[in-house]
Amino acid sequence: MKKWTVIFSSALLAFACAFAKENRAAAGQVKTAAQAKKKSTAVEAPLPMVDKEKIRAHVKYLSSDELEGRGTGQRGGDLAADYIGKQFASYGLKPAGDKGTFFQEVPMVGVKTLLDTTFKFMEPAENRSRRKISLTL
Repeated sequence: MKKWTVIFSSALLAFACAFAKENRAAAGQVKTAAQAKKKSTAVEAPLPMVDKEKIRAHVKYLSSDELEGRGTGQRGGDLAADYIGKQFASYGLKPAGDKGTFFQEVPMVGVKTLLDTTFKFMEPAENRSRRKISLTL
C-alpha cells in the first residue's frame, strides 16, 4: 500500500509541475491584437524545467516515517495532504476544492472490530500438521 501511495503521489506532483508549466506557457501565448502588434523589448523569463532532484525530494518526504503511513483520517495523511496543497499553490495552481481550498470533503466509513473478534490462520492442506495459529484482538 505504501509503495502505491508513493507512486501515486509522485505522479500527481509530476503532473502538477507539467500542468503548471503548460498553464504558464498558454497564458503567455494569449495576447490581444494590440499586444501582438506592439513590439516588446522585455525578455520573457524562461519557464522552469522539471527537476528530478525536486521530485526525488517530494517522494522522499511523502514516503518518510514522519508521515506515519499516511492513513486516511490520521495525522500522517493530513500532513501529506497539506504538503501537496502547498506544493500546488507554489506552482500557481488555483484551488478548485471546497471553500476555496485544494481539498474536498469526502464522507468516510470506519469499521471497528469487536473485542472478542478472533482470526484463525491454518497452514495449507498439504503442510497441515493440525496446529492452529490464533490471533485475538
